[in-house]
Amino acid sequence: MNGKRIKNTHLIRDRIIAYLIDIVGEKDRSFSEKMVYSFLVLLSKIYGLIIKIRLKFFKWGFLKNKTLGCLVISVGNITTGGTGKTPIVQVFAKALSMEGRKVAILTRGYRRKSSKNKNSIIVVNGKDPKIDPYEVGDEAFLLARNLGDIPVVVGKDRLATGEYAINKLGADTLILDDGYQYLSLSKRVNIVCVDANNPFGNGNLIPAGYLREPLASLKRANLFFLTKVMTKTNGNIKKISDNIRIYNKDASIVETTYVPKSFVGIENGKPEPLESIQGKKIIALSAIAAPQGFEELLIQCGAKLEKTYRFPDHHYFSEDELMEINKKCKEVQASMIIMTEKDSVKIPKGFKFKNKAFFLKVDVTIIKGAESFTDCISRLCFK
Repeated sequence: MNGKRIKNTHLIRDRIIAYLIDIVGEKDRSFSEKMVYSFLVLLSKIYGLIIKIRLKFFKWGFLKNKTLGCLVISVGNITTGGTGKTPIVQVFAKALSMEGRKVAILTRGYRRKSSKNKNSIIVVNGKDPKIDPYEVGDEAFLLARNLGDIPVVVGKDRLATGEYAINKLGADTLILDDGYQYLSLSKRVNIVCVDANNPFGNGNLIPAGYLREPLASLKRANLFFLTKVMTKTNGNIKKISDNIRIYNKDASIVETTYVPKSFVGIENGKPEPLESIQGKKIIALSAIAAPQGFEELLIQCGAKLEKTYRFPDHHYFSEDELMEINKKCKEVQASMIIMTEKDSVKIPKGFKFKNKAFFLKVDVTIIKGAESFTDCISRLCFK
Protein backbone atom coordinates (compact mmCIF):
# COMPACT_ATOMS: atom_id res chain seq x y z
CA MET A 1 0.00 0.00 0.00
CA ASN A 2 2.86 2.33 0.87
CA GLY A 3 4.54 1.60 -2.47
CA LYS A 4 1.32 2.45 -4.34
CA ARG A 5 0.99 5.72 -2.39
CA ILE A 6 4.59 6.66 -3.25
CA LYS A 7 3.95 5.83 -6.91
CA ASN A 8 0.81 8.01 -6.98
CA THR A 9 2.69 10.87 -5.27
CA HIS A 10 5.44 10.74 -7.91
CA LEU A 11 2.83 10.63 -10.69
CA ILE A 12 1.02 13.70 -9.34
CA ARG A 13 4.32 15.54 -8.92
CA ASP A 14 5.39 14.76 -12.49
CA ARG A 15 2.05 16.01 -13.86
CA ILE A 16 2.32 19.26 -11.90
CA ILE A 17 5.89 19.79 -13.12
CA ALA A 18 4.84 19.12 -16.73
CA TYR A 19 1.93 21.58 -16.38
CA LEU A 20 4.15 24.33 -14.98
CA ILE A 21 6.80 23.77 -17.66
CA ASP A 22 4.12 24.15 -20.33
CA ILE A 23 2.93 27.43 -18.80
CA VAL A 24 6.46 28.83 -18.49
CA GLY A 25 7.32 27.90 -22.08
CA GLU A 26 4.00 28.97 -23.59
CA LYS A 27 3.74 32.35 -25.30
CA ASP A 28 0.00 32.40 -25.94
CA ARG A 29 -1.48 31.69 -22.51
CA SER A 30 -5.14 31.42 -21.64
CA PHE A 31 -6.58 33.70 -18.95
CA SER A 32 -6.23 31.03 -16.26
CA GLU A 33 -2.67 30.28 -17.37
CA LYS A 34 -1.82 33.98 -17.21
CA MET A 35 -3.09 34.05 -13.64
CA VAL A 36 -0.96 31.05 -12.72
CA TYR A 37 2.07 32.55 -14.46
CA SER A 38 1.61 35.86 -12.60
CA PHE A 39 1.72 33.93 -9.34
CA LEU A 40 4.87 32.12 -10.54
CA VAL A 41 6.51 35.49 -11.28
CA LEU A 42 5.74 36.62 -7.74
CA LEU A 43 7.31 33.44 -6.37
CA SER A 44 10.34 34.04 -8.61
CA LYS A 45 10.88 37.48 -7.10
CA ILE A 46 10.74 36.03 -3.59
CA TYR A 47 13.09 33.20 -4.59
CA GLY A 48 15.47 35.72 -6.22
CA LEU A 49 15.61 37.78 -3.05
CA ILE A 50 16.45 34.68 -0.99
CA ILE A 51 19.19 33.70 -3.45
CA LYS A 52 20.73 37.19 -3.39
CA ILE A 53 20.77 37.22 0.41
CA ARG A 54 22.38 33.77 0.46
CA LEU A 55 25.09 34.83 -2.01
CA LYS A 56 25.79 37.99 0.00
CA PHE A 57 26.06 35.99 3.23
CA PHE A 58 28.76 33.81 1.65
CA LYS A 59 30.52 36.89 0.27
CA TRP A 60 30.49 38.66 3.62
CA GLY A 61 31.55 35.56 5.55
CA PHE A 62 28.36 35.02 7.53
CA LEU A 63 28.12 31.65 5.78
CA LYS A 64 31.39 29.74 5.46
CA ASN A 65 32.67 27.28 2.91
CA LYS A 66 34.89 24.38 3.87
CA THR A 67 38.10 23.15 2.25
CA LEU A 68 38.56 19.38 2.00
CA GLY A 69 42.30 19.49 1.31
CA CYS A 70 42.19 17.96 -2.15
CA LEU A 71 41.38 18.95 -5.72
CA VAL A 72 37.66 19.76 -6.01
CA ILE A 73 35.99 20.42 -9.37
CA SER A 74 32.37 21.41 -9.83
CA VAL A 75 30.41 20.62 -13.00
CA GLY A 76 27.02 22.29 -12.92
CA ASN A 77 24.67 24.73 -14.56
CA ILE A 78 22.75 27.90 -13.87
CA THR A 79 19.45 26.58 -15.24
CA THR A 80 17.23 23.67 -14.26
CA GLY A 81 18.21 20.47 -16.04
CA GLY A 82 18.79 19.66 -19.67
CA THR A 83 22.27 21.17 -20.08
CA GLY A 84 24.12 17.89 -20.59
CA LYS A 85 26.30 18.16 -17.51
CA THR A 86 26.41 14.40 -16.78
CA PRO A 87 28.31 13.60 -20.03
CA ILE A 88 30.72 16.45 -19.24
CA VAL A 89 31.30 14.94 -15.77
CA GLN A 90 32.22 11.70 -17.55
CA VAL A 91 34.63 13.50 -19.89
CA PHE A 92 36.47 15.15 -16.99
CA ALA A 93 36.50 11.99 -14.86
CA LYS A 94 38.04 9.93 -17.67
CA ALA A 95 40.60 12.60 -18.61
CA LEU A 96 41.78 13.17 -15.03
CA SER A 97 41.88 9.44 -14.29
CA MET A 98 44.02 8.83 -17.38
CA GLU A 99 46.48 11.43 -16.04
CA GLY A 100 46.86 9.46 -12.82
CA ARG A 101 44.43 11.29 -10.55
CA LYS A 102 42.40 9.17 -8.11
CA VAL A 103 38.96 10.47 -9.01
CA ALA A 104 35.67 10.13 -7.17
CA ILE A 105 32.37 11.67 -8.25
CA LEU A 106 30.04 13.17 -5.68
CA THR A 107 26.34 13.32 -6.51
CA ARG A 108 23.06 13.74 -4.67
CA GLY A 109 21.38 10.88 -6.49
CA TYR A 110 18.55 13.19 -7.47
CA ARG A 111 15.04 11.66 -7.46
CA ARG A 112 16.28 8.32 -6.15
CA LYS A 113 13.39 6.27 -4.85
CA SER A 114 15.04 4.59 -1.89
CA SER A 115 12.73 4.60 1.13
CA LYS A 116 15.74 4.18 3.40
CA ASN A 117 17.71 6.94 5.12
CA LYS A 118 18.24 9.63 2.46
CA ASN A 119 21.20 10.96 4.48
CA SER A 120 23.11 7.72 4.03
CA ILE A 121 26.21 7.45 1.83
CA ILE A 122 26.17 4.90 -0.99
CA VAL A 123 29.26 4.05 -3.03
CA VAL A 124 28.41 2.95 -6.55
CA ASN A 125 30.85 1.00 -8.70
CA GLY A 126 29.98 0.23 -12.30
CA LYS A 127 31.25 -3.34 -12.01
CA ASP A 128 28.86 -4.17 -9.17
CA PRO A 129 25.90 -6.11 -10.65
CA LYS A 130 23.78 -5.30 -7.58
CA ILE A 131 23.59 -1.54 -8.12
CA ASP A 132 20.05 -0.31 -8.55
CA PRO A 133 19.06 2.97 -10.29
CA TYR A 134 16.03 3.22 -8.00
CA GLU A 135 18.33 3.19 -4.97
CA VAL A 136 21.00 5.62 -6.22
CA GLY A 137 19.27 7.66 -8.94
CA ASP A 138 19.37 7.37 -12.72
CA GLU A 139 22.32 9.70 -13.32
CA ALA A 140 24.49 8.16 -10.58
CA PHE A 141 23.75 4.70 -11.99
CA LEU A 142 24.62 5.81 -15.52
CA LEU A 143 27.87 7.47 -14.38
CA ALA A 144 28.92 4.33 -12.54
CA ARG A 145 28.06 2.05 -15.46
CA ASN A 146 30.02 4.16 -17.95
CA LEU A 147 33.05 4.90 -15.74
CA GLY A 148 33.83 1.40 -14.44
CA ASP A 149 36.40 1.66 -11.63
CA ILE A 150 35.82 5.35 -10.88
CA PRO A 151 33.61 5.41 -7.76
CA VAL A 152 30.41 7.43 -7.61
CA VAL A 153 29.56 8.48 -4.05
CA VAL A 154 25.88 9.22 -3.53
CA GLY A 155 24.65 11.37 -0.65
CA LYS A 156 22.87 14.63 0.08
CA ASP A 157 25.72 16.12 2.16
CA ARG A 158 28.66 16.74 -0.21
CA LEU A 159 31.00 17.54 2.66
CA ALA A 160 30.28 14.14 4.19
CA THR A 161 30.56 12.28 0.88
CA GLY A 162 33.75 14.18 0.05
CA GLU A 163 35.37 13.26 3.37
CA TYR A 164 34.27 9.66 2.85
CA ALA A 165 35.79 9.55 -0.65
CA ILE A 166 39.11 10.92 0.66
CA ASN A 167 39.39 8.84 3.84
CA LYS A 168 37.80 5.57 2.71
CA LEU A 169 38.45 5.46 -1.03
CA GLY A 170 41.79 7.29 -1.22
CA ALA A 171 40.50 9.92 -3.65
CA ASP A 172 42.69 12.95 -4.37
CA THR A 173 40.27 14.50 -6.88
CA LEU A 174 36.57 15.11 -6.32
CA ILE A 175 34.13 16.01 -9.09
CA LEU A 176 30.88 17.51 -7.86
CA ASP A 177 28.04 16.58 -10.18
CA ASP A 178 25.64 19.54 -10.18
CA GLY A 179 27.80 21.44 -7.70
CA TYR A 180 27.67 25.04 -8.93
CA GLN A 181 25.16 26.11 -6.28
CA TYR A 182 26.88 24.10 -3.52
CA LEU A 183 28.74 27.03 -2.00
CA SER A 184 29.46 25.29 1.31
CA LEU A 185 32.41 23.51 -0.32
CA SER A 186 35.45 25.35 -1.67
CA LYS A 187 36.34 24.39 -5.27
CA ARG A 188 39.43 24.75 -7.41
CA VAL A 189 37.48 24.94 -10.69
CA ASN A 190 33.85 25.85 -11.41
CA ILE A 191 32.58 24.51 -14.75
CA VAL A 192 29.21 25.66 -16.07
CA CYS A 193 27.32 23.83 -18.82
CA VAL A 194 25.05 25.89 -21.06
CA ASP A 195 22.57 24.35 -23.49
CA ALA A 196 23.22 25.96 -26.87
CA ASN A 197 19.58 25.36 -27.86
CA ASN A 198 18.06 27.04 -24.80
CA PRO A 199 20.83 28.79 -22.87
CA PHE A 200 18.93 30.78 -20.25
CA GLY A 201 15.25 30.13 -20.95
CA ASN A 202 13.04 33.22 -20.73
CA GLY A 203 15.50 34.98 -18.42
CA ASN A 204 13.38 34.54 -15.32
CA LEU A 205 14.29 32.72 -12.14
CA ILE A 206 12.40 29.58 -11.17
CA PRO A 207 9.51 28.89 -10.98
CA ALA A 208 8.58 31.49 -13.66
CA GLY A 209 11.66 30.57 -15.66
CA TYR A 210 14.58 28.15 -15.72
CA LEU A 211 17.31 30.14 -13.97
CA ARG A 212 18.51 28.80 -10.61
CA GLU A 213 20.51 31.98 -9.99
CA PRO A 214 20.68 35.45 -11.55
CA LEU A 215 22.85 35.61 -14.68
CA ALA A 216 25.35 37.71 -12.74
CA SER A 217 26.35 34.47 -10.97
CA LEU A 218 28.07 33.38 -14.17
CA LYS A 219 31.06 35.41 -12.93
CA ARG A 220 31.99 32.54 -10.56
CA ALA A 221 32.71 30.16 -13.45
CA ASN A 222 36.24 29.29 -14.58
CA LEU A 223 35.23 27.38 -17.71
CA PHE A 224 32.06 27.18 -19.82
CA PHE A 225 30.86 24.26 -21.92
CA LEU A 226 28.30 25.09 -24.61
CA THR A 227 26.61 21.72 -25.06
CA LYS A 228 24.46 20.19 -27.80
CA VAL A 229 25.74 22.58 -30.47
CA MET A 230 24.05 21.70 -33.75
CA THR A 231 23.96 23.19 -37.25
CA LYS A 232 20.78 25.10 -36.50
CA THR A 233 22.31 26.64 -33.35
CA ASN A 234 25.54 27.83 -34.96
CA GLY A 235 24.07 31.28 -35.60
CA ASN A 236 23.24 31.65 -31.90
CA ILE A 237 26.67 30.72 -30.55
CA LYS A 238 28.11 34.22 -30.83
CA LYS A 239 25.03 35.68 -29.15
CA ILE A 240 25.30 33.17 -26.28
CA SER A 241 29.02 33.86 -25.91
CA ASP A 242 28.40 37.61 -25.91
CA ASN A 243 25.79 37.16 -23.16
CA ILE A 244 28.27 35.17 -21.09
CA ARG A 245 30.95 37.82 -21.62
CA ILE A 246 28.68 40.48 -20.08
CA TYR A 247 29.12 38.73 -16.73
CA ASN A 248 32.40 36.84 -17.19
CA LYS A 249 35.13 38.22 -19.43
CA ASP A 250 37.90 35.76 -18.59
CA ALA A 251 36.64 32.16 -18.55
CA SER A 252 37.24 30.07 -21.66
CA ILE A 253 34.29 28.73 -23.67
CA VAL A 254 34.33 25.19 -25.09
CA GLU A 255 31.76 24.09 -27.68
CA THR A 256 30.59 20.47 -27.76
CA THR A 257 28.08 18.34 -29.62
CA TYR A 258 26.58 14.86 -29.37
CA VAL A 259 27.72 12.36 -31.98
CA PRO A 260 25.53 9.23 -32.35
CA LYS A 261 27.59 6.01 -32.16
CA SER A 262 25.16 3.07 -32.17
CA PHE A 263 21.84 1.68 -30.99
CA VAL A 264 22.20 -0.70 -28.05
CA GLY A 265 19.63 -3.41 -27.35
CA ILE A 266 17.75 -2.94 -24.07
CA GLU A 267 17.50 -6.67 -23.39
CA ASN A 268 20.71 -8.07 -24.86
CA GLY A 269 23.08 -5.08 -24.68
CA LYS A 270 24.25 -5.68 -28.25
CA PRO A 271 25.06 -2.62 -30.42
CA GLU A 272 23.48 -2.11 -33.83
CA PRO A 273 24.84 0.26 -36.49
CA LEU A 274 23.22 3.65 -37.01
CA GLU A 275 22.16 2.58 -40.49
CA SER A 276 19.85 -0.05 -38.98
CA ILE A 277 17.03 2.49 -38.45
CA GLN A 278 17.15 4.23 -41.80
CA GLY A 279 13.64 4.45 -43.17
CA LYS A 280 12.20 2.55 -40.19
CA LYS A 281 9.07 3.62 -38.33
CA ILE A 282 10.00 4.13 -34.68
CA ILE A 283 8.60 5.38 -31.41
CA ALA A 284 10.85 7.75 -29.44
CA LEU A 285 10.70 7.54 -25.64
CA SER A 286 12.37 10.01 -23.28
CA ALA A 287 12.21 11.41 -19.76
CA ILE A 288 14.78 14.18 -20.01
CA ALA A 289 14.54 17.96 -19.63
CA ALA A 290 15.18 18.75 -23.32
CA PRO A 291 13.98 15.88 -25.54
CA GLN A 292 14.02 17.81 -28.83
CA GLY A 293 17.75 17.27 -29.40
CA PHE A 294 17.42 13.52 -28.87
CA GLU A 295 14.54 13.31 -31.35
CA GLU A 296 16.44 15.39 -33.92
CA LEU A 297 19.40 13.00 -33.69
CA LEU A 298 17.07 10.10 -34.50
CA ILE A 299 15.75 11.96 -37.55
CA GLN A 300 19.34 12.67 -38.65
CA CYS A 301 19.98 8.93 -38.46
CA GLY A 302 17.15 8.40 -40.96
CA ALA A 303 14.34 7.30 -38.63
CA LYS A 304 10.66 8.05 -39.23
CA LEU A 305 9.20 9.19 -35.92
CA GLU A 306 5.65 7.83 -35.79
CA LYS A 307 5.09 8.84 -32.18
CA THR A 308 7.07 10.58 -29.43
CA TYR A 309 6.54 10.00 -25.71
CA ARG A 310 7.94 12.73 -23.48
CA PHE A 311 7.92 12.38 -19.71
CA PRO A 312 9.31 14.81 -17.10
CA ASP A 313 13.03 14.67 -16.35
CA HIS A 314 14.06 11.76 -14.08
CA HIS A 315 10.64 10.10 -14.45
CA TYR A 316 10.60 6.39 -13.62
CA PHE A 317 8.48 4.42 -16.09
CA SER A 318 5.64 2.27 -14.85
CA GLU A 319 4.68 -1.01 -16.50
CA ASP A 320 1.30 0.49 -17.41
CA GLU A 321 3.01 3.32 -19.31
CA LEU A 322 5.27 0.93 -21.17
CA MET A 323 2.39 -1.41 -21.99
CA GLU A 324 0.60 1.58 -23.53
CA ILE A 325 3.70 2.19 -25.65
CA ASN A 326 3.70 -1.47 -26.69
CA LYS A 327 0.09 -1.05 -27.77
CA LYS A 328 0.88 2.12 -29.73
CA CYS A 329 3.74 0.33 -31.51
CA LYS A 330 1.30 -2.20 -32.89
CA GLU A 331 -1.22 0.48 -33.75
CA VAL A 332 1.18 2.60 -35.85
CA GLN A 333 3.16 -0.45 -37.07
CA ALA A 334 6.42 0.86 -35.64
CA SER A 335 9.31 -1.58 -35.92
CA MET A 336 11.21 -0.44 -32.83
CA ILE A 337 11.28 1.75 -29.72
CA ILE A 338 14.29 3.98 -29.11
CA MET A 339 15.08 5.86 -25.90
CA THR A 340 17.98 7.76 -24.35
CA GLU A 341 20.69 5.92 -22.47
CA LYS A 342 19.64 7.59 -19.21
CA ASP A 343 16.08 6.39 -19.69
CA SER A 344 17.16 2.83 -20.47
CA VAL A 345 18.19 2.29 -16.84
CA LYS A 346 14.66 3.09 -15.61
CA ILE A 347 12.83 0.23 -17.34
CA PRO A 348 11.25 -1.99 -14.63
CA LYS A 349 13.12 -5.26 -14.19
CA GLY A 350 11.52 -8.10 -16.08
CA PHE A 351 9.48 -5.92 -18.40
CA LYS A 352 9.42 -7.17 -21.99
CA PHE A 353 8.86 -4.94 -24.97
CA LYS A 354 6.78 -6.43 -27.77
CA ASN A 355 9.00 -4.79 -30.37
CA LYS A 356 12.74 -4.32 -30.51
CA ALA A 357 13.88 -1.69 -28.03
CA PHE A 358 17.17 0.21 -28.07
CA PHE A 359 18.88 3.19 -26.51
CA LEU A 360 20.90 5.68 -28.54
CA LYS A 361 24.56 5.65 -27.54
CA VAL A 362 26.24 9.03 -28.08
CA ASP A 363 29.69 10.50 -27.51
CA VAL A 364 30.50 14.06 -26.54
CA THR A 365 32.80 15.66 -29.09
CA ILE A 366 34.56 19.00 -28.68
CA ILE A 367 34.14 21.03 -31.86
CA LYS A 368 35.79 24.24 -30.67
CA GLY A 369 38.01 25.15 -27.73
CA ALA A 370 39.76 21.77 -27.33
CA GLU A 371 42.96 23.58 -26.32
CA SER A 372 41.12 25.22 -23.40
CA PHE A 373 39.96 21.81 -22.16
CA THR A 374 43.47 20.33 -22.55
CA ASP A 375 45.03 23.29 -20.73
CA CYS A 376 42.52 22.90 -17.89
CA ILE A 377 43.36 19.20 -17.46
CA SER A 378 47.10 19.97 -17.57
CA ARG A 379 46.79 22.65 -14.88
CA LEU A 380 44.72 20.39 -12.66
CA CYS A 381 47.35 17.67 -13.01
CA PHE A 382 50.19 20.15 -12.34
CA LYS A 383 51.75 19.79 -15.77
